[in-house]
Amino acid sequence: MSGFGPGPLVVRWNLQSGYSYEEAKARFTPFDQLVDEDSATRDSIAQLCMATLAANQECTIIANNKAEGSAPLTLFKLAQAIVAAARRRLHAEE
Repeated sequence: MSGFGPGPLVVRWNLQSGYSYEEAKARFTPFDQLVDEDSATRDSIAQLCMATLAANQECTIIANNKAEGSAPLTLFKLAQAIVAAARRRLHAEE
């Protein structure tokens, strides 16, 4: 976590690059599915979480529906990415 000081991590994943707020709202409504997944951002946030947790700090992530189309599904996929990263780390340490 070079460049980061000690302390908890708080991330608010708002709006996917390339969309204005109104464009994202129109494209993603009714916010019940992932319309435009952003795996690069998801993987980056997952890695930040892993580094933060490894430093014994808390990690809190908030997502907006306009990040990918459905905040609950975005956070579910992020949780899966964090679990996958944790498993890779465990296997690398074996």
